[in-house]
Amino acid sequence: MNKSKFILIRHAESEYNLAARLAVNSSKEVTNFKEESLKIKQDESLIDCGLTQYGIQQCLESAQKMSSFNVDIVLVSPLRRAIQTAHYLFRDHPNKPKFIVVPFLREMLSSSCDIGGNLTTTMNEFPQFDYSRILNTEFLQQYPNMWTMEYLWNQEQKQQMKQYLLQQQCDDLNSRGPKHILDYLFQYPPDSVVETFMDTMNRIKQAKQELSFYRNQNVICVTHSRFLQTISAQQFDAEGKPKDGTWIKNCDYIEVDI
Repeated sequence: MNKSKFILIRHAESEYNLAARLAVNSSKEVTNFKEESLKIKQDESLIDCGLTQYGIQQCLESAQKMSSFNVDIVLVSPLRRAIQTAHYLFRDHPNKPKFIVVPFLREMLSSSCDIGGNLTTTMNEFPQFDYSRILNTEFLQQYPNMWTMEYLWNQEQKQQMKQYLLQQQCDDLNSRGPKHILDYLFQYPPDSVVETFMDTMNRIKQAKQELSFYRNQNVICVTHSRFLQTISAQQFDAEGKPKDGTWIKNCDYIEVDI
């Protein structure tokens, strides 16, 4: 593997991907924000959703190809669909790679599925993953399902979200907090997002710096569509939206120079 290049994999088909497609009666994946069903974007049952059976099958079919890659570390987004993808792709890899969960690989926050509300369950299901890079504060050790708020790039939005949660007087932050984050998300107009394209672009600049520390190691990343589209782009509009980034299909990958 070229030490300046990183292989970045998009998670396999998620329950959200399927629901979004069915909601608009499409046989193809919905890739445009404006085409997504608002009902699906606000669906509490899809908070931090996992893979579909087809998504798991995608992983199993791709695992043989992945076994030919020389990999020692798999860096993975904290979202459940990414962790499941990493597990099914690399659980039988001959190198027995180390799995490290890192917040900088998360998806752009725009829908229910982008809120990390199931980390406690995921940690119990996949204890072989290293979660120390995400649970690095006392608050997150107590409330791991609140990591989405803690790792928001925009500090003003982060403080506003915290204030909103305080107003809700939530007595069980770990279980109900993610739902309140979803409610906060959709106080905004349908064409607006809490995490903007500009926020995402700046966050991924930092992600590139984080990845540069792994240049001399055999590393593969498991992440998300908007992250991949942004990190692969060379040109951006005035709002930070990528003009020429690559849209990656579920369970596919690209190589990116870091």
